[in-house]
Amino acid sequence: MTNAKYHIEKAKSGRATCKKCKLKIGKGEIRIGETRKGEDFDMVSWKHAKCFTMGRKLVASTSPPLTVEKFLEDVIGDPDNLLEDEDMFKTVLGDMLDAKSSGVGKRKRALVRDVTDGDTGIMDVAREIYAKLKKSQRIEPKKKRKKRNDDGEEEEDTSEDATEAIRNEVQSLSDSDRKIVEYFIFYNDMTSDELKSFLRWNFQMLSGTKDILVERCVDGEQNGRLGTCPTCEGGRIKLREGAEKVYCNGYYDEDVGSRISCFYEDDVVNAARELPWFMEEPSEEVIEAITTARKNPNLAKNESAVEESSSSFANLALDLKSKVGVKKAASQILEICRAKNVDLPDDEKKATVRIGRILVQNKSIISGKEIFKIIVSEFGLKQSKEEKFKAKKSAGEGCEVAENGPLFLAIKELSDLYFKERNTNAGNTYRRVSEAIRTLSFQVAADNAKGLCKGKTKVAGIGKGSADKMYEFVTCGTIDKLEEKRAAHQ
Repeated sequence: MTNAKYHIEKAKSGRATCKKCKLKIGKGEIRIGETRKGEDFDMVSWKHAKCFTMGRKLVASTSPPLTVEKFLEDVIGDPDNLLEDEDMFKTVLGDMLDAKSSGVGKRKRALVRDVTDGDTGIMDVAREIYAKLKKSQRIEPKKKRKKRNDDGEEEEDTSEDATEAIRNEVQSLSDSDRKIVEYFIFYNDMTSDELKSFLRWNFQMLSGTKDILVERCVDGEQNGRLGTCPTCEGGRIKLREGAEKVYCNGYYDEDVGSRISCFYEDDVVNAARELPWFMEEPSEEVIEAITTARKNPNLAKNESAVEESSSSFANLALDLKSKVGVKKAASQILEICRAKNVDLPDDEKKATVRIGRILVQNKSIISGKEIFKIIVSEFGLKQSKEEKFKAKKSAGEGCEVAENGPLFLAIKELSDLYFKERNTNAGNTYRRVSEAIRTLSFQVAADNAKGLCKGKTKVAGIGKGSADKMYEFVTCGTIDKLEEKRAAHQ
């Protein structure tokens, strides 16, 4: 018998990816896990039952050779007793026999022809239908004509029947797939310049061949404009050729004065989206609003806080002519800032000094509200409890294993703080680590964290220093270096 162990279960979430077909395994869908012992921890890979085939070593591990039936009856672990149900046993057996006889490579095309479920086989279908349609239009006469068959007899041309067959083929698709085919036909009839106009209106990439431009337009109309990267929070998500994956390679940070690298990549169905998809050039006001929101996603929230502060400053008289007056004004404004959740240093003295410096630099401004606006613009607002919970929940959902979400956020924050110091090498190092954590198929714990940098269990992008920090986080709940950087940026 091989050193691997196998078990069957219903997927507990929809985050795991099938190792064979590379598609997500939906929540509740039957999956087969293959567990292999590593140096420090066990590694588990998942496959759909329809994608699972027994390797030669596994088949040859028994005498006579292991059959699919015997594998399900005697070898595979079944902690939830799924295979005790006769119908379930027959279904799984049928799936595995189909995979064995027909080859699982066909599954990716045949599984679910729906872009919204992560399968881009429908794009290939759309290309085939488009080619058939154009061919029928080229040969179809204005009037039904006669043609001779092999016996020299005249018969009616069937080109109209071919067009009708294509229409029937389109109508037989699901509503979602039919829309994609219709979008593909609509955009593929355009020139590259026309396609670029649509992409420009929707703030998308303009480079690439016509096929790539068409894919971006179809994806955009079906799902919405690709939004901001959830990992670096500054780069724009881009569509990979084939419309199956999205990625971000970073952005230029004007404050840092250098490019911030990003290594985000995910399935197209998980991409952040913005609506609507513009079918005509948006107005200058709309363009400006979108551009501003992208540069400062918290702008609306900050402006709302400034407006709500009006009553707090209504009876506040600022005396900025003397040091004593500036100090008193700084203390009064700090009290309002704390109430409005401005992200000032926690240390009272440091926070007062920061506000005092802004007051001295803006002595000509006598309005407390205007001073508050400057402070909010510089320091921003802290996340509320609800926002923090939402961020942690989002991080968990963004990771292959939800339990790795807090670790992902901690390492990402460390990366961000290094970038703020203009230390791009360290920033990029921890950005790679955070992205590696996001895509891990197992939970990082005390018994496996240090093994992620060496031997058979090494994970690309994670070195000894990073592994030690990950171990520190999962055992202590924080990282000394992270706390040090947080304090330095107070």
